[in-house]
Formats: sequence, C-alpha cells, structure tokens
Amino acid sequence: MTTITRPGEVTKTAAESEQRPRYTGQGMPRIDGLAKATGAARYTFDLSMPDMVYGVVVGATIAHGTVRAVDHAPAQAISGVLLVLSAENCPPTPAPDPEQKPFVWFNPTIDFDGQPVAFVVATTRAAAEDGARALRISYDTLPHHATLRDGLAVGQSEDPDGGNITNDMWGAHYRRGDVAVGWAESTTRIEAEYAIAPEAHTPWETFATLAHWTGDMLTVYESTQTVDGIRGQLATALGVNKDQVRVIAEYIGGGFGAKFDALPQCPLAAFAARQLGRPVKAWLSREQAFRLGRYRPATIHQLRIGATADGQLRVIDHTCQSQGAIGDDYYDYGAMTARFLYASPHVASVHRIVRTHFVPPTAMRGPGVFQAQFALESAMDELANQLGIDPIALRRLNQVFINPMTEKPYSTQSMLTCLDRGATLIGWGRRAPTPATPIRSGIRRGLGVAVAYWPTFRGKSTTGITLDAEGSVIIRTSSVDIGTGQYTILAQVAADALGVDPQDIVVRLGDTTLPTGIGAGGSMAASATANATHLAALALRERILTAALAMAESPFAGCVIEDLTIAGKHVTHRADKTRAITLATLARANDGAISTEATWKPEQTTTELADFGAHFAEVEVDCETGQTRVVRFVAVHDSGRVLNANTFRNQLYGGIIWGISAALMEELTVDARQGRMTNASLAGYHIPTALDIDDITVEWIDEPDTDANALGVKGVGEVGITGTAPAIGNAIANATGVRLRSIPFTPRRVLEALFAK
Repeated sequence: MTTITRPGEVTKTAAESEQRPRYTGQGMPRIDGLAKATGAARYTFDLSMPDMVYGVVVGATIAHGTVRAVDHAPAQAISGVLLVLSAENCPPTPAPDPEQKPFVWFNPTIDFDGQPVAFVVATTRAAAEDGARALRISYDTLPHHATLRDGLAVGQSEDPDGGNITNDMWGAHYRRGDVAVGWAESTTRIEAEYAIAPEAHTPWETFATLAHWTGDMLTVYESTQTVDGIRGQLATALGVNKDQVRVIAEYIGGGFGAKFDALPQCPLAAFAARQLGRPVKAWLSREQAFRLGRYRPATIHQLRIGATADGQLRVIDHTCQSQGAIGDDYYDYGAMTARFLYASPHVASVHRIVRTHFVPPTAMRGPGVFQAQFALESAMDELANQLGIDPIALRRLNQVFINPMTEKPYSTQSMLTCLDRGATLIGWGRRAPTPATPIRSGIRRGLGVAVAYWPTFRGKSTTGITLDAEGSVIIRTSSVDIGTGQYTILAQVAADALGVDPQDIVVRLGDTTLPTGIGAGGSMAASATANATHLAALALRERILTAALAMAESPFAGCVIEDLTIAGKHVTHRADKTRAITLATLARANDGAISTEATWKPEQTTTELADFGAHFAEVEVDCETGQTRVVRFVAVHDSGRVLNANTFRNQLYGGIIWGISAALMEELTVDARQGRMTNASLAGYHIPTALDIDDITVEWIDEPDTDANALGVKGVGEVGITGTAPAIGNAIANATGVRLRSIPFTPRRVLEALFAK
C-alpha cells in the first residue's frame, strides 16, 4: 500500500519495494523516435503561423568600439521590410526593482564581433536579410584583444572572487597543506602547461524563436533547454509579469549548454511581434550561431604534480586561466578536480578569468571538468611514465574513497572496478612500451587511459499525472527533452509505479503551463524528473485504488486497498481476476479524470555524490602525415541506476564521440587583427562524420545510489566526455613517444611534435 504522509511525499511498503520493475532499466525504444524519424516531430525551426513575418539579427562588424549611428532609411526602403529596431528606437526596459539594472536591447558599446546592433523584420526572410545588409552603421573603433593569449598579454587576467580563499568547490582559490613542502618532498616532478582550444556548440537546429501576442499574453515557441528560465528572461526584457508569458519547446534539435539563455533573436522577436501585432519568427543563421551562440572558452593550465619514488602523490598545484568576455562573469572551473580526485596532502588550485573582446562563453557539455581532466589526467600519465609505473597502478595507488575537500565519504566510488573492467575490454596487457613499434609503414599504435568524473548535481522538479476518461495516463512537466530520452524514461518509471503499460501513457513536456520541471542540464534532469514522476505515480495509484473502492456498485465491496492492483487498463482483485473495473470507467465516474501532482527536491546527505568512469583509447598515428585515428574506444561507468539501457548507452556514445571530436578536430580560430572568427561555418569548423568514428564499447555498473534519491539515479549526459581527450592524448604519447599538451591534436601539431623530437 502507498501512504501519503504529507503533500508530495510518498512512502512504499516493504512488499512494494521488493517488486522488481518491469520497464525501468530496459532498453525500451524512444516514444518520440517514430515522430522524429518520419518528420512528424515539429521543431521550433519548422513552425509557421498565419500572417507570420520574419526577423533577422544584425551584428556588429568590429570587435571593440562604439556605434556612432544606425541609419534605418536604406533598410526601410527595401520592399517587404516592416520594422527596423536599434538603439535609436529601443530604449532600455526599466527593471521592476529600482536597484536592478534596466534591460538594454542594444548596447552602443561594442565588445565583440557580431554583437547585435539592429533587428530587421520583413514579410519574407530574404527581404529581412536584404534589409539587414542595406543598413548603414557607422562605428568608432577601439583597440581589442579577442584571444585568450592576447588577453593575458595585456594583463586581463583576474581572480573572479577577488582572491578570497574558500573551501567552496566552486571558489576561485583552494588550498590544503603547503605546495612548497609537497614539491620539496617529491622525487619525481611534472611541471607543464596544457591548453584547450575554444569550441562551438554546433547544434543541428540553430537558435530559433516564434513569438506571437494575443492581447497582453505572449506565446513563444523556442529551441531551449529551460522554458521556465526563458519565460523569466522574456518577462524582464519586455517589462511584463511572468504569468503573461508562455514558452513552449516540444522538441529540441540539440542543446548542450548554449540553449539555457535567451539569445538575441528571442526577446527581439517577442518585442517586434508586440510592435507589429503579427507573429514574428527569427532564427540565427549558421554563421550567427557561431558568432552569437556562445562557446566553450579556451583555457590554459599551469600544472605542477609531484610524487615519491613509489608513486605516492605529494603535491598538485593547478592554475586555470579561462577566457571570458567584457561585462560577463562566466568562466569554466578548469582546475577543480585537482582538489579532490586523488589523494595528495598538498594541493592548491586557482581559477582566473581573462576578459577578452569576444562573444561571452557559456557552459558546454562537461563544463570545467572536461578541461580539468585533460590537464590532470595528462599530467598523471606523464608522471607514471617518468616513474616507470603502469598508469592504472598509479591511479589505484592514489585513489580516494573520501572527498578530501569535504571529508565526506563517496556514496559509491567504483573507479577501480571501472578501470579494471575497461583494461580487460581494451586488452591493456598488450600495451607496448613507449614509443610503440610501427605496425606498418609509418603507423604506430598506442593505448591510453584516463579517469572520467562528474559531480552529481541535484535539483527540484514537479510532475503532474492524470488518468483521463479514455483510460490514458498523462504525465505533465515543463522540463524539456533535449534528445536525452525524457519522454521515454518518464513513461517507464510511471508504468512501473502504476502498473499500466507504457503505450497507454502520454508524456507532455516543455511548456510553462505545465507543472514546473527542472531545466535540462548538468545531468540533473533525469534524476529529478524521474523521482518526481515516481512520487506522483505512486500517489495517483493510491487515488485510483481508493476511487475503485468508493465507486457506487463497486465490484470490490468488502475489500481493502491491499486486495487490489492495477494491471494494464484495469483495476483488479489480486486473488480474483474476475472482479475488475476499467481505468476509463473509474475516471469517468470521478468527473472525467483523477489527478495528482508531486514535487521532488534533494535532501542533505552525509556522503559525497559523484559519477565515475574509466576511458580507454586505442589510436593509430601516421608519423608521416600526422593523422591520428581512434580505432577503438572503451568506456566503463558507474552513474547510478540506469533508467533506459538504450538512452544511457546513447548518451555515453554522444559524449565519447564529442570527446574524440574535441581531441582531434574542433577549434574555433580567430583573426586576432580583426577579432573575428575565421571558421564560423560547418565547412570550416571540423566535426566528425560517421566515417571518422570506429569501434566504441561502453559498459556500466548498474548500481542504484539511494543516497542521491529514492530511485538511485545520478546522470550520464556530462560525464561521458570528461575523460575522452586525455585518454586519446595519452594513447598518442604511448604510440609515438611525444607528448602533445594542446588540443585538438591536429596533424600539424602531431608533426611539429615529432619533428621537434
């Protein structure tokens, strides 16, 4: 029997707890798969409305300076152009709180190439683009520094918290022990600089908006990871109440961190729609998606690591310089894992932001940890090589089961299990001495390993569930499925809790009129929404069974709830299956629906929560061309309970493929003289195709972590990328005997390292 102890909290009896889930954990096909495969799924980019017009964002053509004037007349002369917006006719929106800054539509101070300076609306997209090109914009230019190294050269590095020392994981500074003492105690030392190039998000669906007003009510269709977050940003920009704004995101064509904020086309489309009284559709072109869509910031790492002759770490000293933007405080915590991943008595890590005249960066899959692990895991491999110790043995020797920062034990920590299993799968025992003997003309093969890690973040989420008059179960939450499989896993969880079939469940997501769900990011969504759905489903089950007992002429006269169960479309007597009633009949007898809602929010734990994994790469390096190919990749992960085997595996595949791409191909390049991206297109910015990816093997330890939540779910979206690049770099070093400390490992960089040797 389920018992409601207080609103939103449900407990289970021992008998129910012992029931094995029928659907949860199985590789059930995606509910939304057919719609996506056949083109029936409607993305924001696909939508249209009667009387719709089109908006185009106009970007600055300088990296730094001021806008002297925007002449609207040439654009307004273009046939079809209806409206031109710029600082000339868009005053800032006053903030509701006088202590807050107003919302500025167009900042006259230009701090990066492509910064919005105008918005043109026309009856066709082509006319809007013609109008955008026709605008006459004059500037006063100023000197700029658009790259990380240029920013460092002119002294733009600063401590974001003013240099205060804190034990907060996310603080700029952290220390324990004395790094000078640890350095002196070390007999083997590595002191190196590692660098990571900036990366673009490149979602297949670019950033798109369709906005229309009905009276004073705004409805916005948006390609976003958080409809509730966009709703709040739009309300602020437009000076309206949040309850006047509805945001919908039913399907998303990729979201990896850049789709949390309302990019310029979103509020501008809403503003223009109000001005014109017509629906306005706007999207960033592919080139604009590069210039305005934000990116993973470039980082430079100074890392010192030392150990005794037997491999015991004595010191880790890690400083990360992360590229930032003028007037924006985002930066990546690229030295964070130095603080707690390995046992070392003397640790210091520092994060600094380097302000540049470049588009503001943002979170991108595995933010901070991706960079931290490349530097730390590369240095660990270098240390193992100098010590003459197997890289796995070095990690085994220095692993921790208690987080050294918080002094809390990890709830689960299966790093060794992952390393051992991965070593078996990759055939680690055949790893050749460095450098490897050529396997054919100019081709050397090597193996590398790295630890993958991601802190388990948790957040509040609410789910509503309804049994309708047709006997269907409707799940409702505003959380968005960005391709990770939420539509499917929520149906699986609810089906098990209720006893119905997944095909009788309808999942509705991505709409601010639904109960407030968590945004899709940080590997939090699956655990939060699944647990909220589980609670709501248990509560609905209780109400359904109670209604079955209370129904007039009930077939369950004289029964108690424990006598009843739900099976498929019916409530039945456990012992006498002839005594049954359909769910549809019950709903119709209760005003056509039975509904419930539950909120899950994390509780404090006495343990540290984290995802661990082990990544192994086997590479072939052509020493004549510098070309590197990952011929095999193995990943073994401990990420809590698996809700769907297919979507879990696919998330790991996605993270690994992206990691391979980042390690070998991806790099935003900038003309420092103009402060402008030189490869802002899918033709110039290289990402892999299917032909670039070889064999990938993934396994996982399906161990529920009940310290994290009742279902034992953590997350897998972020962790899959975090160990990939260092595993590949370590494999290249094993194959060739040369160490590359900057990614991507392009053929040019490989050849330069080989020639230098």
